[in-house]
Amino acid sequence: MGTLATAGFLLLAALPPAEGTATAALFLTSLGFAFNDVVVDAMVAEAAAREAASSGGQSAAGTEGENALQSLCWGALAVGGLCGSGLGFAASAVPACAIFGLSAACPALVLAASHALSEPPHSEPRGTAGGSLAALGAAGAALLR
Repeated sequence: MGTLATAGFLLLAALPPAEGTATAALFLTSLGFAFNDVVVDAMVAEAAAREAASSGGQSAAGTEGENALQSLCWGALAVGGLCGSGLGFAASAVPACAIFGLSAACPALVLAASHALSEPPHSEPRGTAGGSLAALGAAGAALLR
């Protein structure tokens, strides 16, 4: 996922500016960031569910751990936005390819940091593995009929 965003920024840095290549590269970066956002949201939801299960339940407002994780995610997003906007002054002094090259470093760092995360294997109850994928396939088959 971070690979897509990194590749998009590197394409913007390396290729000459053309409408088609810029569109494709920006699409890759957006897709990469969207995938990363979904993965982070899923990790926060799983961590909150584990905490709720270990504490015996969950209140309607969410657990304290879930709220702390969401705050951490939004805080990191805000700091990243501030850092990114602080680089705006460099746009007048540095070539665009260098700016895009520096921008490629951010998703590359996220990709490198993701290797430090470990997730225990899940044991799904029989018959539930791939349930949403099977439902998606069934919905697609129904549309094709």
